Amino acid sequence: MTNVVDINKSNITNDTTKQYIFLPIDIATKTGFFLFYGLFFLLGMTGNILLLIAVRKVQAEKRRRPRQALGRSLTLVFLSNLAICNFLWSISSLLNGLRRYIDMFTSDWACMGLLLAPYSLSFINTFNLVIIAFERYFAIFHPTKLPSSSTIKKLLLLAWFSGIVISPGAVQTVKIVYIDYSPTQYTLGCRQVVDTIMKNIFATLTFLLTFHIPNIIMITIAIKTMEFLKKRRKKVMDGNPGFLDKAHAWRFKDTRMFMVIFITFALPYTVQTIHVILIGILKLHISYYNSYILANISGVVGYSNCILVPALSFASNRGFRKAIMKICKQRDAKRQEQYSIQ
Repeated sequence: MTNVVDINKSNITNDTTKQYIFLPIDIATKTGFFLFYGLFFLLGMTGNILLLIAVRKVQAEKRRRPRQALGRSLTLVFLSNLAICNFLWSISSLLNGLRRYIDMFTSDWACMGLLLAPYSLSFINTFNLVIIAFERYFAIFHPTKLPSSSTIKKLLLLAWFSGIVISPGAVQTVKIVYIDYSPTQYTLGCRQVVDTIMKNIFATLTFLLTFHIPNIIMITIAIKTMEFLKKRRKKVMDGNPGFLDKAHAWRFKDTRMFMVIFITFALPYTVQTIHVILIGILKLHISYYNSYILANISGVVGYSNCILVPALSFASNRGFRKAIMKICKQRDAKRQEQYSIQ
């Protein structure tokens, strides 16, 4: 069992009785987790860039078509927001992976600074998905109460602003901690320290408002919507043509894809919730190695969300796949022309 103590930098540097050791974890375990983070970086960067390209291509094609009189669709706006956030999230994944080999936590400020981007991007992603969930809910169940497209876009901007503003306050609870690793060695870690009542209240509220409650909202809306779509499909198969009215098609466009995104997005954060409850709330004392494994499993499943949106978008939307294939064919044609000229 390891002893974890919140201690300031001056006291750490004055400890001459023990030797400092950086991340005392075997190289195989470090490399294994680094490969996951590196994979999410590569796939996340590539997937989200391709998604943004496909979205722009589809948007350009829609502008050339006559404007449809019925309905609306904010799918492209939603996916653009998520792709940009997940693109940045994939970069954060690489930085998190490099922490296996580089001693970055040299002070409380370094600890807070390195966690600022992951916190803010996580908040922004969650807030974006909650807005999408409510938009889909009202579009399907209460279309007459659905906010305008301009209002939804303003809320998406507010989600980015809120995530950026909240994150500096959220990282105030993380500090460098002294970890008594062995009788002759100690190491340092960057962990949440809630040593006062106010910090405890703030950390709990932040956890509830930015993770737990949004996940409950998304899962609840997803389950209710999937049940509705299942009943609708059954009625269509039974020969009720009223459920295929084109005037209502916009209400259901890409809804199933977003519902799957909500559920798969929430599952990784369930693992992180368990980690927070065990370590942060219940103060469960476990060995340094087991704590490291649990924290990194939580991190890996959390960062896997950066590849979730592009994967589901291309799997669900044939238009995106066709847009990318068209671009690839155009590039191949240009290369062949250049070779023929040479």
